[in-house]
Amino acid sequence: MKKVAIIGAGASGMACACRLEQLGLAGSIDIFEAKQGPLDANIYTGLIAEFINRPVKDPLISLSEKYGLNLSPASTIYHSINHGPTTVTDFFGFLGYVVFKGGHPESVENQLRRRCKSSIHYGIKIALKDILSEYDSVVLATGNCEYVPDLVNFRIDAHIAFHYAIVAEKNQEIGPSRFEAWFNTRYAPWGYAYILPVPPKHAMVACNGVISREHDPVKEGWERFKREQVAGKYEILEEHHIINYLLGKPDCQKIGKVYLIGADGGCNIPLFGFGLFKSLLSGIYAAEAIARGESYEDKMSFINSEYEKGLALFKRLHAYGDTGYDMIIRAGSTATAKKWVKPGGPEVLYWLGLLARLIDFSQASTDVLTEDEAVNVVEHIVYHSSQGPDDVDNPPL
Repeated sequence: MKKVAIIGAGASGMACACRLEQLGLAGSIDIFEAKQGPLDANIYTGLIAEFINRPVKDPLISLSEKYGLNLSPASTIYHSINHGPTTVTDFFGFLGYVVFKGGHPESVENQLRRRCKSSIHYGIKIALKDILSEYDSVVLATGNCEYVPDLVNFRIDAHIAFHYAIVAEKNQEIGPSRFEAWFNTRYAPWGYAYILPVPPKHAMVACNGVISREHDPVKEGWERFKREQVAGKYEILEEHHIINYLLGKPDCQKIGKVYLIGADGGCNIPLFGFGLFKSLLSGIYAAEAIARGESYEDKMSFINSEYEKGLALFKRLHAYGDTGYDMIIRAGSTATAKKWVKPGGPEVLYWLGLLARLIDFSQASTDVLTEDEAVNVVEHIVYHSSQGPDDVDNPPL
């Protein structure tokens, strides 16, 4: 029987383990996780957005029906409020699911860990070179691209900063089914700010976007966002700062017997960062390739194509600054646009991304993005309201 090692017990790594067990490899899988246990991580939420993952109509139902992975969401989003610099629009209807991530008992990774029978070796920071000879296949699911540059070229399209806080209600109600986003150069010139519920009574307020080596405009925008949208409305319980998270992809996702999945495999979608569903699929695809001898490259071709379209759309969305943001928000309030957003509508990412790739961007509009070859370690500082700073490595994108 094939022996498989998975480095990383996050969402993509656990999806891979569960699928391998379904395909008959139970008892021959070892999972190595640097964290000390399943609850040894900060708690936050992510969004599995319906319109980003088309043509799949319902990502969680698809995972259940096609792969037997039943995941329970924290809540379902039926209302979005979208702020431009001077324009605000609302949308009502099914938009996707909020899911717990990190150390929450009902996080995606912990739900998968409970159904997995394979051994998870916690508190072990394994070196890839030390185990290659012991296993028939090794799956990299570290989430921080730590080992990738030693294997293949990793194209970095941008360095991202992600500043966020977990907040409680104060003078503003937190809607468990409401997502609120701000697009403007005041908060994130190449990114956006948002509020996502952390049920039952908390929320995650966040600001993320592109940074350079010399300047982190997202940090400045985060401070403005807290003053203008958080102060007086919510109570900050803990605050996190993730600096230099990489947006990019490797030039190949299988090297010999090593498979790259999740963020290591380039599954973060550049447009909004909602890459969880595709990260889960990458783990599933790697498992099927290992167990059945199928081509992992062929299975990942769709995700790779989605990344490139998302990158082009990311550039297009932010190229014109505040004028463009207002134009997009106003366009999103039209009847035609609302039909597109409704579940089962056109593949928005495909068509908009295709259009964006036909547009010739000026150097001035895109030089904020980078193809830097140096892969730096992600820095993550967390501040609890009752504690001091602490170093954590658990990126939420």
